[in-house]
Amino acid sequence: MDKLSETDAKLFHKIMDSLLFFANKKLNVIKNCNTLDEFHRNNVEKTIPIRKKVFSDSTLIDEYVAVNPDNLPPDEIKIVLTWKRSLEDDFYIVKYEKEYALFLHSKEQKAYGVKGIFDSFNEKFDGYAPVMLRIRLIPFNDALIYDGIFFPYQISFGGGIRSSLKVETAAVIQKYGVITSFESPVQERKTSDEEMLRYKRPVLQ
Repeated sequence: MDKLSETDAKLFHKIMDSLLFFANKKLNVIKNCNTLDEFHRNNVEKTIPIRKKVFSDSTLIDEYVAVNPDNLPPDEIKIVLTWKRSLEDDFYIVKYEKEYALFLHSKEQKAYGVKGIFDSFNEKFDGYAPVMLRIRLIPFNDALIYDGIFFPYQISFGGGIRSSLKVETAAVIQKYGVITSFESPVQERKTSDEEMLRYKRPVLQ
């Protein structure tokens, strides 16, 4: 499935909202926000500075885990700790697979398989690709998702760029495969001819 189950999506938002609310109390980015309900009433874009601080400085995650203000059970605390590893940058969505959207990170020449949360990326973009967007990838259990907010660029791609992205995507998949976890270092791999053909044929729609 190319998005989280409804149960996991609700769990993600519960944990993320708890973490961001805790961080805001430390940082005081959103003023006069004393309850989670008040926090939710703010525009999500106001949380951007909080998110940047949380994911750029793992101290806040460590403090949250130490205090555990909402008494999360150990398995949920473990999820929070995995968020010390994240990746924010510009990506291209180049294809929609059954299990994830295929993201190309041109800067580091890698491809990532990313699930949606409540909605798949296929649903969000009506199956259109390529799409360029600014997003932060984070782990969630055995999948890669995002931190709950992203910013698509209003860019149309001509045939030349689309062809170039197709070739680039095939090359990085051949070299590293599709990355769906931050748990292990990414290593070069051997890819079968059959797998390469899978991506060369329909990468861009």
